[in-house]
Amino acid sequence: MLSRTLKKRGRYPDGIRAQHASIHQAVMARDPDAAREAATNHILYTLKQLSANE
Repeated sequence: MLSRTLKKRGRYPDGIRAQHASIHQAVMARDPDAAREAATNHILYTLKQLSANE
């Protein structure tokens, strides 16, 4: 998925780095609720971006 996006856009879509950072911070803090929420938000955002680009 990422390679396809990078090939098409040449960069991460806006917001992805911050989303990955939020997931990482929650995991490192051992906060499963925050990690789940951040991961869910990231997946929903990604699905929306992919749908918009098709």
